[in-house]
Amino acid sequence: MAEASTPPLDPSLGLSLLGLLASFSDEAVCLYDADEAIVWWNARYLEFFPEVVPIIRRGLPFIETVRRFLALQYPQQAAPERLQPYVDIAMIRHRTEQGPLEYQRASEGRWLELRMFPLPQGGRFKIWRDVTARHRQQASASRVFELLATINVGLLVHGPDGRLVYANTRFGAELTSGFVVSVPPLAERHDRAAFWRGFADVFVHDEVYRGLVEEVGGSGPLPHPVTLQTRNDRWVRIEEQAWDGGIASVWVDITENKLQEAALARSQDALVAANRRLTEMAERDPLTGLFNRRKFLGDADLLMAQNDDFALILLDLDHFKDVNDRYGHQAGDDVLCAVAGILRAELPAGAIPGRLGGEEFAICLAGLAPEEARGLAEVLRRRLAATVLAHGVVVTASFGVVSPRPGEDFRGLMARADALLYEAKRAGRNRIAD
Repeated sequence: MAEASTPPLDPSLGLSLLGLLASFSDEAVCLYDADEAIVWWNARYLEFFPEVVPIIRRGLPFIETVRRFLALQYPQQAAPERLQPYVDIAMIRHRTEQGPLEYQRASEGRWLELRMFPLPQGGRFKIWRDVTARHRQQASASRVFELLATINVGLLVHGPDGRLVYANTRFGAELTSGFVVSVPPLAERHDRAAFWRGFADVFVHDEVYRGLVEEVGGSGPLPHPVTLQTRNDRWVRIEEQAWDGGIASVWVDITENKLQEAALARSQDALVAANRRLTEMAERDPLTGLFNRRKFLGDADLLMAQNDDFALILLDLDHFKDVNDRYGHQAGDDVLCAVAGILRAELPAGAIPGRLGGEEFAICLAGLAPEEARGLAEVLRRRLAATVLAHGVVVTASFGVVSPRPGEDFRGLMARADALLYEAKRAGRNRIAD
């Protein structure tokens, strides 16, 4: 803190360097030695970069100043692990480039031009010039752009020659924070298509969206708005229009809208799933998964009213109480589930099975003649009698098979099927009555 003023110049640098420094009195100037440590700076440098005043001292490594510059320039990337890639890029530029490089100070919207010169003894000599006025002049509607610099949208303007002539603070400081340091230098942005391709490489993480960004490289403005998801998990909507011989691009951060849409979609999915579960609970037998009595009777009644050929099969497992008494109720439940599985496996498409209660099941079928319905019941009877179910249990079933009589309603049909079922029981079980 004590050295935050212009230090004395090392005499070994010579009078020629002093003369050079004097000629840049209106610019910010600093000098780095061969070890990349700062050894001299002028007062203008501290005016341009007040954030370094608390830490600057002779011998301070360049990497320490650049970390502070970038952390303040791009606060969203200030965590060390997120900032490091951009520090690395800045170090490469410090060692290799001469400029001029132009960039915007996100904290204040000021444009600076940087030139760097290597010194014979090693080290770098840097000069910054404030070129904000020139940038505003290049964007001819300067007062409008000054206003746009403060609004909640990003703005880019490419001139008639394709060169990027204006970018407001919102674009550089927030929408593209952490990425603008990696795109081509302003001096190379004379080709709009090349600028966009380079920008897409560091800004957009999905190939689909990169393809959309390629559209921006055309000779005119985008024919339609483009929505991009960025590498920092933001969503940006871009719209363009012709402006003063060039193209104006308006960038709007729609991340919050996307998050709200996603949250709403998740809520809707959860609601649909919950409704589906409630419907299942209301319509399905919780043990076997077949339709419960209420659902089965309602669907069967409707199916009968809609079809001339209709059949109803009732079946009841024989001596099922003995299974529960001998093996336990869990074994009985396992047997019921196994019977339901046999029904699903043997029934044709369109058949509706249900569990009416206890060990009683029902099947309704549309499009089957009475003899076909009896044939299906026989298949089920034989399959049950020949199958060893859970816990080594073999069960048989008695069946009642009916088709509607003229003028008969579903209630009457059910009553006849139930009577036939008990007729099969009385006749010795493991048989069909129709």
